[in-house]
Amino acid sequence: MFHHSPFWSLAAFWDPSTNITYAFLHCTSDPEEDSTPRLKHFLTESAPHSLHPLLLPLLIMDLETNLTLRDEEEYTRDINSIEEETKQAPGTSATPVNSLDLDLPLTVQRLNGCSIFLSLIERESAAVLLHLETLRSMTSELHSSNPKLATSGKRLLMHVDFLTNSRKNLFLRLQNLQRRSQTQLDFVKFPFPLEQPPL
Repeated sequence: MFHHSPFWSLAAFWDPSTNITYAFLHCTSDPEEDSTPRLKHFLTESAPHSLHPLLLPLLIMDLETNLTLRDEEEYTRDINSIEEETKQAPGTSATPVNSLDLDLPLTVQRLNGCSIFLSLIERESAAVLLHLETLRSMTSELHSSNPKLATSGKRLLMHVDFLTNSRKNLFLRLQNLQRRSQTQLDFVKFPFPLEQPPL
């Protein structure tokens, strides 16, 4: 589902005759993240009141969204810091920054790294929105053919809608961060006007 750590791979089958979902889940992640134990915890907590065949993929997208929110906070701090260093943040002093006070190669490296990662999670946020749209459609289809899933399905749809709105808002914030990083890149690549050559 996602192309950076944690990397999730899920295959599942729901047997309508027994109402049992069989799933194989693989996750590659930093052990400190406890991604699989956290997912098991969410699944155990959710099972008593909203057990549904599509619950597991939704929980994966929910967990991944929380991790992306953390990434967004980290890169927001980085860009805020760079804007302060270059004196390009809103409300900063009108005094121009001294070029000798800036480590331009390092600043460009930081901004390029930020821009590349933001592009990655922007694409993945767009992919999550497509997954959520598919999930909503599949849930509605299951309701039509299996009325016994109606109650848990309504809860699932509420979760889908909440997560969709969260992702849309996150996507807009990521786009804004990307614009801010590009603005800073434009500035640090050529922060000052050329001096006129002597006549």
